[in-house]
Amino acid sequence: MGYIAQFVFDYGQLKSTFVCALEHWKAQTVSFLELPPEIRNMIYNLLVNETKDRNPRLLDLEPEDSFAAPSLIMIHTCTQVQQELLPLYFSIITPHFRMPSLDSLRTRTFAYAFQAEAVAWLDKKGPDAVDHFRAISLRSFGHPCLDCSVEIHESMVVEAKIWSYQMCEGHKSHIASACHTLAEKITDSLKLSNTGLLGLRHFELAEEAIEQLQRKIESLN
Repeated sequence: MGYIAQFVFDYGQLKSTFVCALEHWKAQTVSFLELPPEIRNMIYNLLVNETKDRNPRLLDLEPEDSFAAPSLIMIHTCTQVQQELLPLYFSIITPHFRMPSLDSLRTRTFAYAFQAEAVAWLDKKGPDAVDHFRAISLRSFGHPCLDCSVEIHESMVVEAKIWSYQMCEGHKSHIASACHTLAEKITDSLKLSNTGLLGLRHFELAEEAIEQLQRKIESLN
């Protein structure tokens, strides 16, 4: 269960006292940020499922995959914890989405129910809660198969990259142009953002850029 379990389940003599206190606990409005750091971080670690051997990542793989995220624990935890934790959580991970078909993100069409639930949860949170990604990654399984990554550097400069592991000889200029255009669109979008960071709508911009590039390459082949 990883190193977290050693701290979570090792209450020792405090366990009975801890449970007793919870039984008499009244409704509270105290922020988790007011808790001692070690207790607060213990709660947060339970939700992000972070370990010393792995960096937390968001991957929209099959539901049974150990990297599937946001985890069901994160989706269904209390609103207060989500409000306090999500900005930090999103800022330290790189979400990865895989598009099985064109317009998967914009039409919210996914191969697995878990993917639809996760994206619906992010949609419900809204831009102010979700737009805290510093980097995003997207893969399209069209023709050719293209990968796209967008990263915001400390200087707030947007870097957009599109590449393919398949042969795309003769299309380097089109790929470079698509990267430049995508970076410009995201930069303009961030000017209207309250957080200045990336969110779902920037995935949609990346998806659009990939689709346009795929159509361009197909028309020239």
